[in-house]
Amino acid sequence: MKRMIICIVLAAVVLSGCTGDPGFPSPEEAMAGAGIQSKGILKQIELQDAVLIFYRKKEPVKDVQVGAGLVRKKNGSWTWMNGSDVQRLTEAPVTYRWTNLDKMNQAGSGYHMYWGIVNQDNIAKLHIKQRQGWGTDADAELLDTGLGYRIWYLVLDEYYGTVPGVEMIGYSAGGEVVYKYE
Repeated sequence: MKRMIICIVLAAVVLSGCTGDPGFPSPEEAMAGAGIQSKGILKQIELQDAVLIFYRKKEPVKDVQVGAGLVRKKNGSWTWMNGSDVQRLTEAPVTYRWTNLDKMNQAGSGYHMYWGIVNQDNIAKLHIKQRQGWGTDADAELLDTGLGYRIWYLVLDEYYGTVPGVEMIGYSAGGEVVYKYE
């Protein structure tokens, strides 16, 4: 009788898929399952085996209106990995943050992201370069939020540890330098 109960419990555990990480059928459900509350998703960026999600914060605190996070696909289901908020500072033409979205230093692979808000309308292109010459020298993607400002982001698949900072150069549509941060 005792063996039968053990077998039934074991079968239930195996059939229920008890893995310690429940996973979800979609990136949106993984985000909600991690307790991330939002007013809606602004944009989803497909990566190799993950989705980067930009979303509106449900209850902005100190003008923090936008969040970003990484949802990774594992064994056919989605899991929220990590996220970050960005503060919209209206007096700054461009804000800057970085986040290790996938805990790359522990996993050995994943995604690192620089991002922020563009408040200056005449910036059509934003170029990002790391100060220590660690290899990042690329144009950021710009995303219109429909909230009166744009998000800029640059996703990297290399881990740089503690980020020494970046240089940012904003260009007008005509190619003129209209913003510089060094």
